[in-house]
Amino acid sequence: MVTQTYKETIRQEVVAQQESREFTQNRMAKHLDISNAQMSNILHPERWDSVSPAMWRRVSARLGVKKEHVEGEWRLVTTDNYNIVHEVCRDAQENSRMLGLIGDTGYGKTEALELYAKKTPKVGYVLCDVLQNQKDWLIDVAKSFGLDESGTKRTILGRICSWMSKQEDAVLILDDLGKVDDNIYRLIQLIYDRTKGRAGIVLAGMPNLKAYIMYAVRRDKKGFRELKRRIEYWEVLDEPTPADKQSLCELNGIEDKRCIKAIQRGVKDLGTLKNVVINSLRIAGEDPVTLDIVEDQLIKNAA
Repeated sequence: MVTQTYKETIRQEVVAQQESREFTQNRMAKHLDISNAQMSNILHPERWDSVSPAMWRRVSARLGVKKEHVEGEWRLVTTDNYNIVHEVCRDAQENSRMLGLIGDTGYGKTEALELYAKKTPKVGYVLCDVLQNQKDWLIDVAKSFGLDESGTKRTILGRICSWMSKQEDAVLILDDLGKVDDNIYRLIQLIYDRTKGRAGIVLAGMPNLKAYIMYAVRRDKKGFRELKRRIEYWEVLDEPTPADKQSLCELNGIEDKRCIKAIQRGVKDLGTLKNVVINSLRIAGEDPVTLDIVEDQLIKNAA
């Protein structure tokens, strides 16, 4: 069910992102890939009945608003990795640099990148995937900046580079980059070269992202030596700290110190921690979460 609270959160996020990006209503609608009429319906509560649940979910996905964060199922804290991710993004954006960011699954990388893109002007965020060809990828980059994505690959590429260059402090964040094929890396180099000194790029992914680029350099694959040379440094995220894990447990309803210590020992990533905490709370119901419940969930998540 799409609650009124959820709808209001989305409306507020639309307004906030529109203002931070300095978009007109029409341009924001295009950025969200919806009609201007639907955009108007979302912005006016008296018209919310005209917006389908599917449309609310579609817009929330484009905005990076996750339903569980609105409905109170899971609450977040600012972790060490969150701060590191945002510092890398700021460095790339303010100093027009190409930087690498790697971290294992569940270390909070994607969520922090999404939030940076959502809250900061002149930021494009693209979640890469294995199905993207060059044209698909360029379209997604153009959409991330709210630009027209029509035309040939050369036309879209030129439009992206021209816009980023004129902003002087734009940054393109490419998440899960390790999933794309080699042709996408060549486009990244083109964008950086054509905007050099006027825009930044963040290459983010699992540890295999850096490993693959280094492998491609050793194999002398076309364009990879040039790309490697342009990456000024790699930031590596560590496992979430015990303090991060404790804060998340306490904020989300587990306060027993024995339970928290068991989670700190048994969980290495935030995704597993979330599963253990939510399932433990569900099983406990109205009663406090016990160590037996937590240990049982740790065993099931380790299986």
